[in-house]
Amino acid sequence: MSSIPDVPPGVIKRKVVQIRGASAEVIPDLVAMEEPLVIELNGKTVAVMMRLPGDEKELAAGFCV
Repeated sequence: MSSIPDVPPGVIKRKVVQIRGASAEVIPDLVAMEEPLVIELNGKTVAVMMRLPGDEKELAAGFCV
């Protein structure tokens, strides 16, 4: 993997060390950016979930159903 195309939302490019046998190489890779989502009902926290950014309203609604 020598290069990485366009990065989708919620993902970042990072350099990682790939180890194969006795050799190691620094290569680019994609990493998901998880963020907490706190769901509150009537002022009380009912859940904290780690998720990728985007579609927060849909995720919270689905959780509550």
